[in-house]
Formats: sequence, structure tokens, C-alpha cells
Amino acid sequence: MNKTTNDIINQLGGNKFIIRTGASIFSEGKNYVTFTILNAKNNIRYVKITYKLNTYDIQFYLRNGEKFKEKKDIYCNLKDIFTITTGYNY
Repeated sequence: MNKTTNDIINQLGGNKFIIRTGASIFSEGKNYVTFTILNAKNNIRYVKITYKLNTYDIQFYLRNGEKFKEKKDIYCNLKDIFTITTGYNY
């Protein structure tokens, strides 16, 4: 994993996040990471988090690939947004 991916995963809770959500890295780039999760509420299956300077954008996708929700310019804790949207409390 690259530095951006490590930073994002650590903000979400690190290994505890990966174990509890069943997260699996699907793709990563210089400023983003996408991953799959298991059994989230609302049938959310894929998540893409993009780092932009000092903010993040999070996109949540359903099992069929349709975009469910998008949050832009997040300054706060990524874990809170992730937990509220997916229902995972870890």
C-alpha cells in the first residue's frame, strides 16, 4: 500500500477497521483508494476515498455499482462519516 492508502486506512481505524468491515483493497492511486466492504447497511459495497490537499471526498457505491452517496471536502474524522453511512461501529 502507498502512503496515501496507509493514511486513509489508519484514519478509518487501521487493522481493526479492515477486520470488522472485511475491507479489501480494490484499487489505489497517488491520491485515492477504493475498497470493498461486507454487509453494510443500505447494500453499500464499494467505497472510494480521495485525498485533496487537506480534505477528503468519500463516495459510497451499492452492490450494483450505482452511486449511493457522496460527501465532499471533509475536514473531520473519516471514521465518523464512514460509520454513519455504512452502519459499521467498530
